[in-house]
Amino acid sequence: MTMATNSKIVLESIFRLDPGADLTQKQRSELFTAMKPRCLVEAFRDTDFIRLGDQYAGLKMDSLKETFLLLKDNIKLLEQVAEVIFEHLKDMRSELCKDEIESDLLRVVPILLECPAFDRPDKEWGDRIIREMAETLILMHEAAKRNYEVLVRWCDKDSDLLARVIKVYLQAFRNLLKCCWDNTVPIPRDNLYLAMLEILRQVRMFVKRKMISFSI
Repeated sequence: MTMATNSKIVLESIFRLDPGADLTQKQRSELFTAMKPRCLVEAFRDTDFIRLGDQYAGLKMDSLKETFLLLKDNIKLLEQVAEVIFEHLKDMRSELCKDEIESDLLRVVPILLECPAFDRPDKEWGDRIIREMAETLILMHEAAKRNYEVLVRWCDKDSDLLARVIKVYLQAFRNLLKCCWDNTVPIPRDNLYLAMLEILRQVRMFVKRKMISFSI
């Protein structure tokens, strides 16, 4: 059994656990390993589509979406998955913020964004990975123009992904505003959510211009 097949089987078996079930130590270890960047990419790599320079089209996105859909309503497991994602994002950040990023590392970003844990800015564990991903994407954006172009290509390939990410960061920003209002504290000037929304605004404008140019 290949690493790719094994990782996908491990994830699906864990994601199918009954809501509220506690993971064993063995399952925790297997989850951590299966969600390592290289394991995730190998698990969902589209070997029938290989084109240099395209870090998105080389993924089996339908298979990926189906796998993560198993997690959607399992809040307890989502929290544990979010903890694993947070650890891997921290470890990846230095590599993702270089001028030249390895293709497989780039591919793991849209993979992780498909996880339903990113749709929960209302939860502390959800907000934590949303912030970590924002920091990573902002640094990627600052590191090299090529990284921004890759982000545009991801969103151009999957408009639903762009809409979801915008919705998540808008809600995260609203939650921050409410928290500051309720506690009568100023909004942080170095606001990650606003910085991320500005990048997403640029991405959406670029994608829209591209669609218009194709229709003319």
